[in-house]
Amino acid sequence: PPPKIDLPSVWREFTNAPIQNQAGNRSVDAYLAVLKQFGVDNSPCRYTPSAACGGPTDTRCNIYASDVMNAMGAHLPTKGELGVGHGTSKTTDPMPANARDTHAWLNQQKDGWRKLDPNNPNDWATLQAHVAAGKPALASRSDHIAVIRPDQPGGLATGNTDSLKIAQSGAINSSNTTIGTAFTGATPDIYIHE
Repeated sequence: PPPKIDLPSVWREFTNAPIQNQAGNRSVDAYLAVLKQFGVDNSPCRYTPSAACGGPTDTRCNIYASDVMNAMGAHLPTKGELGVGHGTSKTTDPMPANARDTHAWLNQQKDGWRKLDPNNPNDWATLQAHVAAGKPALASRSDHIAVIRPDQPGGLATGNTDSLKIAQSGAINSSNTTIGTAFTGATPDIYIHE
């Protein structure tokens, strides 16, 4: 079993996961181990919108995506880094940025992130090869963000984003669901990190 992680407060970025999948040493098994170590299926308070966990009822997809991507060496911004921190901490707030601000930041395609068009056969093939090599990928729109899993089903038709396997926290916490189940309405954008 993965090591027990002492997850910090939801209000802080987490960068010290014991299992990492860093550039230069990536694999599908390491990617899956990174996902498993956070135990999102067990709904730890860090990823669960519940008054019983001592916090607001907002979903925490951004927190989970940030934790996983930090363990993958594919940083996502904090509120402070974007200058949208709380109160007097506008530029120092250590909490991962919300889904809306993270999505806007991802659209800038910087810090190694690149947007793909899943309806373009070349981009679709790039996505499939990218995650099969254990490299980080995200599904994102302004109201939700999820991690694209490395173990995708074979033979997915170009643009069949609904069948892409993801891990997420949100309305449901799951380490293995699909975009079609988790994202209702508009299709999310797809991003990869080199």
